[in-house]
Amino acid sequence: MDGVIGTWDFLPPDGEYCLKVTAVDSAGNTSEATVTVHVDTAPPAATVLSGEVRNVKDVYLSWNEVVDNGLSGYNVYRDGARLNSAPLSVTEYLDAGLSDGDYTYMVRALDSSGLESEDSNQVSLRVNAVGPTVNIYSPNDGRYVSGYVEIKGTAYDPDDFTEYRVYIGAGISPATWQLIRKSPVPVRSDTLTWWDTTGLAEGAWSIRLEAVDSVGNLSDDVVSVTVDNTPPSAPVLLSAIPSGQNIELTWQENPETDIAGYLVLRNGKIVNASSSVLSSLLRYAIEGTSYNDTDLPDDDYAYYLMAIDRAGNISPASNILTVLLDTRAPTAEIIQPEDGLVFDTPETVVAVTQDNDVAQVQFQYQAGSGTTQWTDLGSAKTFAPYETVFDPASFGLQYDQYSLRAVATDKGGKTDSVPPTITVSYADITSPAAPTGLVESLEGDTVTLTWNENGEADLAGYNVYRDGVLLNTSLVNSTSYI
Repeated sequence: MDGVIGTWDFLPPDGEYCLKVTAVDSAGNTSEATVTVHVDTAPPAATVLSGEVRNVKDVYLSWNEVVDNGLSGYNVYRDGARLNSAPLSVTEYLDAGLSDGDYTYMVRALDSSGLESEDSNQVSLRVNAVGPTVNIYSPNDGRYVSGYVEIKGTAYDPDDFTEYRVYIGAGISPATWQLIRKSPVPVRSDTLTWWDTTGLAEGAWSIRLEAVDSVGNLSDDVVSVTVDNTPPSAPVLLSAIPSGQNIELTWQENPETDIAGYLVLRNGKIVNASSSVLSSLLRYAIEGTSYNDTDLPDDDYAYYLMAIDRAGNISPASNILTVLLDTRAPTAEIIQPEDGLVFDTPETVVAVTQDNDVAQVQFQYQAGSGTTQWTDLGSAKTFAPYETVFDPASFGLQYDQYSLRAVATDKGGKTDSVPPTITVSYADITSPAAPTGLVESLEGDTVTLTWNENGEADLAGYNVYRDGVLLNTSLVNSTSYI
C-alpha cells in the first residue's frame, strides 16, 4: 500500500528517534525500513540585537548567535515586516539605501521545524540624509555693501543641529575662505553675524553659510556682493522755485555710475520720510534730477541734498538754497478761554496757529456795548506759546460782554484780516461772604439783631430771615435789624 500507514499521536520528549516499519507477506516473509527523526517542539531562544546608521542612508544590524541543535537561521524585521526572503545563516544584516525617517528593527531565530523564537530587543534608528536648512537673505545676491554689514538668514534643523559657520572670500569663486563666525545656536530668519568691510579691497566678495547636523550632513548657501566704501561726490543743487504751495527742486546729475539716487532734505529732514528714519536710507533715495515738494504751509525753507550709492555710501551735502513761501496771511485761533465764558477774575488767553511763518500775534478786545473799535491787549507776542491775560478791572472796564481775537502777521508782512473771535462776559459771579458776629437782644417782645459789616466793595445790602422766612421787603443797608 501507498500512503499513511499510521500516526504518531503522542510525541516523546524532544530528541532524536529511530522509526522502523516491517512489512510481512502471506508466506511470512518480512522486510523492514528505518528512518531517524528529530522531535523538536520548543522554539529557539531569543537573541540580543544591536544596530547603527552607516554611510548616512544604511542601517547595519548584528546580533548574538543562538545555540540550538535545530537552528536553521534568522529572520530580520523592520517595522514589523520581514526583510529576508530566506533564513539568514549569519548574524549580521545591512539594510541599505533607506529614505529619511525613523525605523524599528528586531530579529527572530528560526529552527529546522519552522519555529521562531521570541522577538529580540527592538532597536530604533533614525536615517537622516538631509542637512539643516540654510539661507542668506540679507545681503541678497548681487547687492552693493559698505561699512558694517549685517548678515541675516537661516541655519536651522529641528532635530539634530550641530553648528553653523559663516565665511567670506574675495571674488565670485574664492580660492580660499575666511571663517568669521561659528555658533552652535540655530538661527531662524535673524542675524547670523556682522561683517566689517572697512579696509577690504573694493569689488566682488562672496559670503558662504554652512550648517552641519549631528550625523555630518552639511548644507550651504553662497551669495556674492560688491564691497564699496567710497562715497559719491557732493551734488549741486541748481534751483528751488516756489509755485503756489509747492517748491520745485532741480539739481545736477552726479558723475558716478553707481548712484542709487539722492536724499533731499528740507530744514534738515528728509522730505519723503514721514517719521523717524530707523532703517536704510536707500529707501528714501530719489531717482532723477528733480523733485516737487508739494502742499507746503507758508514758511522759510532751506534745501540741500546728498547723493547715495547702491552700497549706501552718502556724499557730503550739496549747497543750500533757501525759499520763503508766503502765499497767504496766517491765522491764529483762541483756544482758551472757551467761547461764552462768564468770569470776574483775570483770565489767561491762549492762541494757536498752524502756520510756520508767523512773525507775531496781537491779542485784541472789543466791548460789546455797541462799539466797533478793537483795542490791543498788551504788546504783540513774537513766539509761541502765544498767550496773555485779560483783566478788565485793571483796564477800568465795566461789567459787559467782550469779544476777543488773536491777529497773526507773517514774516512777509501779511496780516489776517478776518481773525476768528470768541465772546466772553465780564460779570459779578462771586457771592458775598456770609455775615459774621450775629448777636440778638430781647426787650419785651422786641428782638434786636446786630452783625459785623461785610468788606465787599460792591455790597448792596443784607436780607434777614426768621425760621427761613424773609423779613425785610427791601435790602437792609445797616448792620442791625429790629
